[in-house]
Amino acid sequence: MLTIPADHAPGWLRKQVAPQMQQTGYENLLTALRGLQPDLPAPEEMSAIDIAVLRCLVVHNWRRLILKHPELPASLIDTDGPAHQCHLLVADLLARYPRPELSAIKRCRSAA
Repeated sequence: MLTIPADHAPGWLRKQVAPQMQQTGYENLLTALRGLQPDLPAPEEMSAIDIAVLRCLVVHNWRRLILKHPELPASLIDTDGPAHQCHLLVADLLARYPRPELSAIKRCRSAA
């Protein structure tokens, strides 16, 4: 038996408890998100419906992985790993492109 205080978990242990089954999925999503960010226009240059679609795609791909991810104590999360890096990028994108109001989406549909 090995006992380690949770707030001092070594890096090798964090890597061991990281879910290996989703590792490739996280790496692929991380590559896609990093590649996407430089090409995205500013939020004010996008229509409400474009922002809604972007958010749906980001959240869908993120949830597809995270729902299979076991919950770990914060001290066991590998902050350099692709899962955590994806989490940070997804949070950044969702903050940068806030959820549009339904009325704004309806106006986009009416104008089309």
